[in-house]
Amino acid sequence: MKTTRDFVVDPADSNAKRLAKYVLWAHKMYPGRPMPLPLVAQAVLMLTRKPSADGQDVKKIKNALPGAQEIVGTQTGMGIRNIAGVGLRATMDDAEHAKTLYERDARGVVNAAKRLDKRRGWIKTSNISDPALRARVNSIASACRLLTSADIIGKLSLTAPKKDDASSNGKK
Repeated sequence: MKTTRDFVVDPADSNAKRLAKYVLWAHKMYPGRPMPLPLVAQAVLMLTRKPSADGQDVKKIKNALPGAQEIVGTQTGMGIRNIAGVGLRATMDDAEHAKTLYERDARGVVNAAKRLDKRRGWIKTSNISDPALRARVNSIASACRLLTSADIIGKLSLTAPKKDDASSNGKK
């Protein structure tokens, strides 16, 4: 059985690139198996000992994760799941990628739009003396109204709609 000691690191690579290579290596060696962050940090950062789960080395891995996700996504179309308390692993297929990472990002867009709309409610444009800034605030508010419309919110929800009783028992 291969171990993380078998993973070869290029010291010239950034932490994000090393992490991306590690995730792809682990996906090939241990498909579907999450790798604990301390173990990932030990391999990626070329440490002789496994760091503590809340240590600086694990934080370096967490900080490198967005860059690694970009690299893995661009190269393979896969995502990287960070399963809280368990570890990192590559997504197994497009369905998992859509169900986990893509849907999470869509929820983030919805939540950001709702926060933006709420914050806009706190601003009195009549109190803004700069006409360019006032116009920009109004422009953002218009876009935000579109983003927070029921139609857009519904489209950003990847969760399957619930079937009503009539359609679930074969009646039309």
